[in-house]
Amino acid sequence: MIRTSEEALDNIFLPYNKILNRLHLLEITTKQGKEISYMDLKKAINVMLKKHPTCR
Repeated sequence: MIRTSEEALDNIFLPYNKILNRLHLLEITTKQGKEISYMDLKKAINVMLKKHPTCR
């Protein structure tokens, strides 16, 4: 299977907009059943980075 450089980069790093689009396509919501917003995603990533600083 041939991959483009963009697909290869997507496996390593995704911009917030692409992450939000994938979450929306997979119909993943918050605990309250609402669509995940940019701020929700940013807060979740910041929490993850604080709890797991060596995982990038």
